[in-house]
Amino acid sequence: MMSAALLVAQAGAGAMTAGAWLVAQAGATAGGGWLLAADVLGWAGMIMLLGAFALGIERLGARRYYAANALGAALVAVVCLARETWPALALEVVWASVAAVNLARKWRAGG
Repeated sequence: MMSAALLVAQAGAGAMTAGAWLVAQAGATAGGGWLLAADVLGWAGMIMLLGAFALGIERLGARRYYAANALGAALVAVVCLARETWPALALEVVWASVAAVNLARKWRAGG
């Protein structure tokens, strides 16, 4: 397994490429595969959250907005759990729960 320092050197000019970073992350610990998967899910969740925030409830519609928030926060919670960042995990669980409750209310109301 290559070290992260070697990967940085190979990337040139001291900058690590995205691919080299992923390889370094996968080999960082014995549970590297799980951590890499959690990181990928976390990035996907973050993109969903920011996308919903950027577009807003008016453009997405309430159901899509709350669904994106619930799923995005749940995905970010996965990486928080894997990395043992407990305050962030608590935030994401509350965020996902609030969004899921609002989604259920909209669904029941037909709106």
